[in-house]
Amino acid sequence: MVLAAFLAAAAHLCGVAVATAQIQVTRDVLLDPFVDSAQATGFLQGHGVMLEVNRGFGSTDGEVAWNTKAGGVIELYRWEGDAILSLLLGNEMIGNAKNDIGFNPRQVRWEEALVFSKKLGQFTMQLGGIHQCKHDVDNSDPLDSDDPDITAIAKRVIILSGPYVSVIGPTFRPIDQLSISTYARADWYPASSEYRFPANSRGRSLADAAANVSAGGRISYLVGTAAQGYILGWGAWSFPGGSVAESFSFRAEAGIGLKGRVGALHPYIAIERFADDLTRYFPQRSTVTQLGLRFSSSMLR
Repeated sequence: MVLAAFLAAAAHLCGVAVATAQIQVTRDVLLDPFVDSAQATGFLQGHGVMLEVNRGFGSTDGEVAWNTKAGGVIELYRWEGDAILSLLLGNEMIGNAKNDIGFNPRQVRWEEALVFSKKLGQFTMQLGGIHQCKHDVDNSDPLDSDDPDITAIAKRVIILSGPYVSVIGPTFRPIDQLSISTYARADWYPASSEYRFPANSRGRSLADAAANVSAGGRISYLVGTAAQGYILGWGAWSFPGGSVAESFSFRAEAGIGLKGRVGALHPYIAIERFADDLTRYFPQRSTVTQLGLRFSSSMLR
């Protein structure tokens, strides 16, 4: 209870209202291609990477026990005058612990996005197009076994694709060591679909999701020259369709950033609430406490 209250307060401090769709692989990092203002202009001048693993506890039926993510950004072209075209990629695996080694992958998600970023004063505007999809892994196996059973075959395929626009606000520094940053985002999904087997109409279908709105933030406190403590938060609301419980998700995270030459390592503790964790062939809500480790280069902070 104390941990939940602390992380909920962290989300409030980060200015969370509603944020990126939870199927989005890179939902916990922010693309900031202007972090290196001295970068040369031209073709393929920069890149970044994000790698993450966490162990989850307390999810519904233990279905979100493991979560791994790998993502990257390639700077396709940088123009003079603070304009950049980037390619953003991501892959995520979610699994339970219900096999003999305690690591049982059950779903994968992919993300590809083409993003144009433009600096406007202290603000960064981004216009992009994104494709997101979710597929099942080993879905001929029952949820708690590695032994195939043709009577247990089930699947749920999700596709959400379309344009989005985002705004990254200026970094506020009330004192030298303290920084506060916020962002907002809106997605539109002209291409959305959901396929279920066995066919059923339980709960909300993400095929009905037409849009998603986004906002979140981060507070960091610098300790020395190579370490920082931070809290971050986001929330997510997709619409139309379903109740608030079926369409609202959030995350609150507290951790430490340890900086090196090529990026930063972030051990963290977090609470994430999935409006739909996509682990079953029907919607299932889940809240999970995570202990994790994330590496990210400066462009994906």
